[in-house]
Amino acid sequence: MSFLRPNPDIERWNRKYQDTAGQGRGVGVRAEPELVAHESMLSKRGLAVDLACGKGENAMHLAAMGYEVVACDFALSGLVQCLPAIRKQELPVYPLLCDITRYPFLPHTFDLVCVVRYLERALFDQIKRWLKPGGMLFYKTFNRQFLSIHPGFNPAYVIEPGELNERFSDFEILASDWGGSEALCQTSPGISFILGRKPGLKIPVRASASSYRGGWRLSMRPPGWSGRCRLSPQQTAYDT
Repeated sequence: MSFLRPNPDIERWNRKYQDTAGQGRGVGVRAEPELVAHESMLSKRGLAVDLACGKGENAMHLAAMGYEVVACDFALSGLVQCLPAIRKQELPVYPLLCDITRYPFLPHTFDLVCVVRYLERALFDQIKRWLKPGGMLFYKTFNRQFLSIHPGFNPAYVIEPGELNERFSDFEILASDWGGSEALCQTSPGISFILGRKPGLKIPVRASASSYRGGWRLSMRPPGWSGRCRLSPQQTAYDT
């Protein structure tokens, strides 16, 4: 079963990452400043997923903190750029080429979900399901004020100021840019972010990127990587 389907955005992002190849590599390089500033609030262990990870800067930073990280994107040219750094630094980052709007992650899988500069409102409820009770969410993306700075930006990809706080109002918001939050933090103009905790006690179940009790498996062989991320004997995320 394929978790990619024809999408003009795939080619657009592949070209973009090819044009910026070699830029911004390495742990801590270009990791989101809000993520770095609030990492003391994170457990720094368990299984994390970086959705729409691009070239993997945040995924590598999370791995250096102590997480195992599944790094998801539909642009192969971005994912492959993080492989040399993953190998060199022996980081537990597992690239997964897939369309995250179609990928069947199981409920209560992740200790942390990270989303940066990606907006698909239909995934908000999915993200809540994918997180374990007590799991953490770091979400940062463009808000409507960004259009006054970049008027040519697609308005379909911006949220309203404070929308993240509203959509995840059932979470404990630990940090946010929104003035309605008690944990007001400064961020760049036109950017919204939240760091929140899903309600409930943490589930004491071990999950890792190489195996999960619900049945999916993900493994990567960096030396001589063949271009296939295997999920199970019956499923692959992509083939080359």
